[in-house]
Amino acid sequence: RLLLPSYFPSKVDKAEACTRFVTLIKRAPMAGARFCEFAGSEGASSKYLLELVRVLTNLVLSPDRVDANLSKGIFVAISHLCSSLMEESYARAALEEFFSGEKLKDLLAA
Repeated sequence: RLLLPSYFPSKVDKAEACTRFVTLIKRAPMAGARFCEFAGSEGASSKYLLELVRVLTNLVLSPDRVDANLSKGIFVAISHLCSSLMEESYARAALEEFFSGEKLKDLLAA
């Protein structure tokens, strides 16, 4: 709970919140993944979390390949975020749309 305002603040726009989280996960991938395990239950906005799933997915699929440790942290983080978001019907629909088609294939191949 103490880290939420620093690494994923709700009082800034989604882009800034995601940028702050990316800084965390690049520094300590598994700590970032662990942070995602509790972000939803600690009050992070579902809209912000959906944006974070998009940002992390794009990061792991970017042409600038990430190292194996960061990639693992990102995949674990995405898993935690999706598990949390699946409890809300509109978020579930957004995730289904986002991961349809080539995006999921690309993610599995990463």
